Amino acid sequence: MSPRVFKDGELVFWFHSHDALQEIRASVHVGKGSQNDAGDPKIWLEPAVEIARAGRTLNQQELKNAIKIIKKITNAYSKRGASTNKQTKKRAVWYNIPYPASAYTFPKRARIRTARFDKNYLRLELTDKRILAIPIEWIPTVCNATPAEREKYEISRDRTMLIWDPDKCAINDEVRLADYLGPNG
Repeated sequence: MSPRVFKDGELVFWFHSHDALQEIRASVHVGKGSQNDAGDPKIWLEPAVEIARAGRTLNQQELKNAIKIIKKITNAYSKRGASTNKQTKKRAVWYNIPYPASAYTFPKRARIRTARFDKNYLRLELTDKRILAIPIEWIPTVCNATPAEREKYEISRDRTMLIWDPDKCAINDEVRLADYLGPNG
């Protein structure tokens, strides 16, 4: 979630959900025409407006202009109105953000609550209410097993794996949740 909050000429100002979750200080990103998280500058909004990361998409003059605009916005924020940029003669546009970042759910840790199989998928219900559907063809030992053998799994103590014990069934395998969610699962 990276909502655009303001646009002034070519400059686009936006928040990044990662910042709201991982940092104590409020910040805004600014780009030229688009939102490129990796290359765009990041500006601290508190306790003072200052550069957190210069990025590589704006030149020095554009970055100075962005800081000037941000300072103007933070000074007039309580009015919440649109203004006109005298340099470009274009009307600045405010974008409505109906919900704060705190209203969204961003799971921190994924844990398996339950697992079930259908004809084509292993469906993992996670403790954070997500449901992950993994094609069973991705897991040859499970794909080639009978439905009865598939059901003989155990959920690991830390709830991050399904484990089939070869002493208890015909499958000798495990499914690690992190392998299917990516490195930040």
